[in-house]
Amino acid sequence: MPDLALKARLFAQALIKAVDPSPEDETNIYLRQYERSHIDLFNLLADCFPPIACTSVAANSVAAELIAAAVIDGPQEITLLDLGIGGGRQVRGLIRTLAERGALPSRLTIIGVDPMEQSLEQVGKGLSDFAGELRLPFEFVPVKAAAEDLTPGDWIGFRRFHGELFATATFSLHHVGRDDAGSSRKDGVLRNLKLITPSAFVLTEANGDFETDDLVARFVEAWDFYGACFDILDRMTLPPDLRAAAKLFFGRELEDILGSHSAHRCERFDTVARWRERLREAGFSPHPLLGNAPSRRITIEPDDLMTTTFQTGWMGFAHEGYTVAAVMCAR
Repeated sequence: MPDLALKARLFAQALIKAVDPSPEDETNIYLRQYERSHIDLFNLLADCFPPIACTSVAANSVAAELIAAAVIDGPQEITLLDLGIGGGRQVRGLIRTLAERGALPSRLTIIGVDPMEQSLEQVGKGLSDFAGELRLPFEFVPVKAAAEDLTPGDWIGFRRFHGELFATATFSLHHVGRDDAGSSRKDGVLRNLKLITPSAFVLTEANGDFETDDLVARFVEAWDFYGACFDILDRMTLPPDLRAAAKLFFGRELEDILGSHSAHRCERFDTVARWRERLREAGFSPHPLLGNAPSRRITIEPDDLMTTTFQTGWMGFAHEGYTVAAVMCAR
């Protein structure tokens, strides 16, 4: 099936679902042979898809630089709160980066927040084994909850651990939904995080406006965002099955964005400007580590399909002038 036709069918199927969620067309039948779980597809993209791979490396570089600065005068204990830890690949990468820089703390506590109990169990074992290989005193604290469902007691409890507190959230907070009144619960998460005063918060997210209830506006945003994603995929050298699997990943997101009722949507991307506004309203300010010029302390993976821009408090990753994702740093 030609790429252009597949893209058109994915958008069409998503719009059809908005009217009637029951039918399945030949596009899904065609793609089912490449079926994988959504998290497996994300992990596949995280290793090879430039907007995710580049931002993930940069986010860990930013977090590592912050932690390294905290331990520069001698090893000390560090606590990292990761909101939406998933399979733990991002945190594992951060620990590896710290080890490579010779900046491991005297003790590291990871508080992993995620609604999937099985993921937390696997992450805890994997990170503990990895820390053991590095001879790093380590504790993993699993918290089975979505970030928006954390209680005041949970948030206060995060401060009971020793060491300087840092926080990260990598491609996770856009899943935070709305309350019964229709207001986003993202703001509550950010306010609660600010109340426990982390030394820094590294937020990594895609750049798009999918919170609006206007279907036409969401379609236009999706056309721009996923158009850029599809163009990147088309220019990558990938086996046909992996290319189709990647487009299945985006196809599922399109069905959620365009075909699901506003109360049930999971993919609630915000623009970088809106995320920065939310951070500001929650009491955060831009961290000086990220400024208007490239920093030698931040690792940027070279990629022919992406360009990197630096602004106060954030760095963007763009394709053909369109910012696909960003790393923000606040305190």
